[in-house]
Amino acid sequence: MVFNINKNLYVYYNMHQHLPFNGGYSESPNLCKKWDETETGPIFMSYTEIPFDEVQDGGNEYVTIQNLEALYPGLKGVMDPLSSFPNQGRLRHSDINIDGYADLFLTLEFTDKSKKSKSVVLMSHACTAETCPTAASEREIPRRYFNATDKEVNIQRITDLAGDTSVMLVPFDVDEDGRMDIIVQKT
Repeated sequence: MVFNINKNLYVYYNMHQHLPFNGGYSESPNLCKKWDETETGPIFMSYTEIPFDEVQDGGNEYVTIQNLEALYPGLKGVMDPLSSFPNQGRLRHSDINIDGYADLFLTLEFTDKSKKSKSVVLMSHACTAETCPTAASEREIPRRYFNATDKEVNIQRITDLAGDTSVMLVPFDVDEDGRMDIIVQKT
């Protein structure tokens, strides 16, 4: 799950326990037990339970925290929901580069009113020691963080084409070719 709180993205991971892997066709070492199959402890961690020092360090093994203002100086925050969709925020996710990991679509608001709003795409990348806490980056399968640049997808072009009047980016496979297209909703 991904939340936006005070200009930070919080990505929460299950505190899962792996299922035994027998090498069978339908089994994977990445499958995890369901909530009622665990022997001990919670399978999800509430952000209110994260110790302050781990928040300052960017999270832990189960929660990564990323400062959006570091990517976008002058950021006021993620735009409030549209009145036509009051229960839907302006944060969407979809795997646009087909790597198996969700990328994020955000509509941001800036303190400088001349910038208005800006719809952006953040691409998912594996955590490294430079981008995430050690517990998140040194796992067998590293956790993820989101970047405003990507080698394979020209995400700056998506932002430029959306322009200053976009109010939301919506991932949708319009031509049904298996690759995500992006619908731009404008004011």
